Amino acid sequence: MKKKLHYIIFCLFLIACSGKEKMPNGDNYPSKPILIAHRGAVGDNDWLTDSNNGIDSVSEGDWIKLQWENLTDNDLKIIRIYRYAAELNQSPVKIDSVLWNSPVYIDRLTSGSIGDISRLDTDWHYFIRAVNLSNNFTDSDTVNFTLTSKPFLEFPIDGAIFENADDIVFGWRYSGDTTRLRLLLFDENKDLIWYFDEYIFINDMVYEKKYDGKIVPAGTYFWRVDSRGNPDVVGNYHSGSKSEMRKIDIFYGND
Repeated sequence: MKKKLHYIIFCLFLIACSGKEKMPNGDNYPSKPILIAHRGAVGDNDWLTDSNNGIDSVSEGDWIKLQWENLTDNDLKIIRIYRYAAELNQSPVKIDSVLWNSPVYIDRLTSGSIGDISRLDTDWHYFIRAVNLSNNFTDSDTVNFTLTSKPFLEFPIDGAIFENADDIVFGWRYSGDTTRLRLLLFDENKDLIWYFDEYIFINDMVYEKKYDGKIVPAGTYFWRVDSRGNPDVVGNYHSGSKSEMRKIDIFYGND
C-alpha cells in the first residue's frame, strides 16, 4: 500500500512539473530537425550568402540568426527554440516557439535567462525541438555562435550619391578582438559584387579603402563591414559580427 501511494505521488509530481505541456501520445515521433551550423562568411566562396550560411550574426542588431533545413513531416505543430551558455554551466531555456514552417529565427537575446550575462563574447548554444500533433517531440543537434562587437562605419554616409564608382572611398573603424575585417559591396538585390579583406588593424583606428572592383552600372548599392572572431580549439570560426548596412547610389554624369 505504501509503495502504491508513493507511486501515485510520484506521478502527480511529474504531471505538476510538466506545466501546460501535454504528455506524449503514441510512438509517432517527428524526424530529427537539422539546425545549420555556421558555414562561413559571405565572400568565402561563390555560393555562401546571408540566407544560407546557417547560424550567424545580423546587421540589424546584436542578434543571432538561426536557420534549419526544411522540415518534411506533415503533422508538425510547433517548433520550440532553446538557448544556453555552456561555458557558464547554464541550463537550456526555452526562449520562443515558432510555426513549424518557419525555417529561420532571429534571437534578439532579450528573452530567457540572460540576466547579467553579456550578449557579446558569450558562446551561445542552441537547439530546436520539433513537436507534432501527438505532442511527441524530437530535438536537433546543438549549434553555437559568439557575437563580437560590431564594426562602425565612418563614410560614406547612408544614401550618399556618387557620379563615378572610382570616387568611392569606404571608411570604418573597429574596437574588439577580431581576426579579419571584410568590406563588402552588394548590388540592389543584395548579391555580392566586390569585397576587400583587412588583416592588420588597430583598435579605433579609421581604415580607408578605395573601390577598385570592376566597372559597375549606375544604380543602387549596399555596403557593410563584417568582423570574424577567433577560431575555436579545432580551428573553426563560429564568431563574429556585421556592421549596419548602408546604401549608396551611383549616377554617371549625374544622369
